[in-house]
Amino acid sequence: MEPNKLLEQDSVVLITGGAKGITAQCAISLAKLVPCKFILVGRTKAQIPEPEWAAGCQSSEELQRNAYEFFINKGEKPSPKELQNQAAEVKSMREVNATLQAIRAFGGQVFYCSADITDGVSFTQEIHSAVKEFGEISGVIHGAGNLADKLIENKSGLDYDQVVSPKVKGLESILQVINSETIRFLVLFSSVAGFWGNSGQADYAIANEVLNKSAHILRKALPNCHVVSINWGPWDSGMVSPQLKKNFEKLNIPLINAKEGTQILIRELTEDHPYYPQIVVGSPIFPQNVTRINTDHILNIRRKIQ
Repeated sequence: MEPNKLLEQDSVVLITGGAKGITAQCAISLAKLVPCKFILVGRTKAQIPEPEWAAGCQSSEELQRNAYEFFINKGEKPSPKELQNQAAEVKSMREVNATLQAIRAFGGQVFYCSADITDGVSFTQEIHSAVKEFGEISGVIHGAGNLADKLIENKSGLDYDQVVSPKVKGLESILQVINSETIRFLVLFSSVAGFWGNSGQADYAIANEVLNKSAHILRKALPNCHVVSINWGPWDSGMVSPQLKKNFEKLNIPLINAKEGTQILIRELTEDHPYYPQIVVGSPIFPQNVTRINTDHILNIRRKIQ
């Protein structure tokens, strides 16, 4: 498959959402197809060397046990939450570094920015450093997101900010660092929760619907850029926990496997087809007692929103 003008070896692709999970798999797949330049943004400080107590530990339990012994020997008494955070930080660091190594193994170049995308000032500073090294950004995949699933009466203002800000303020930050004359594509990772709605995800639905509507506006504002908001169904990875996966299986809701999802993204960027500002990939997330569309497999539904 030969890529079209949207993705070439001189492309500089900015990908938000960390170098972990779904966005990491997308970055690796793109690097395998076209070894271009990638700017990955996440909060994990991937360049910090691992602590000595983490050496040789793989599981979270091992990491927490060694961390506990380390802090006890220092005369400190860490809480279970602190130990969990220490272990999670190490595992996140390893996942990020593995992503960077995979991209480089395929011949791609990668610049990792540890930044908070909701902080426009610091984010802009970090990205300017990457642009200085790699050149102007020619493509963006905005995959940053967060969940705080609760019924609306149980949601707090903090829940709302943690869910909405990465997507909405994140998009604002991105628009501050791209050049309208060099940007070729802008892909927003939205969700079927924004298209069809979903119980317990009022804030998440709002955030994703903002991305959907923004895609229509930006499509007109950036006529030479392919702007699309992809309304993904649940993936069999990323933010879908094992428990959530079981719930989807009970509801007979198909999950998007990583290989299929990344191929859909690649086709969107490399194949000639009518471009729409919003597409839906997957089925609705409806509870069992609500009639829904029956799908035997993941659908790639293109919908032109008038």
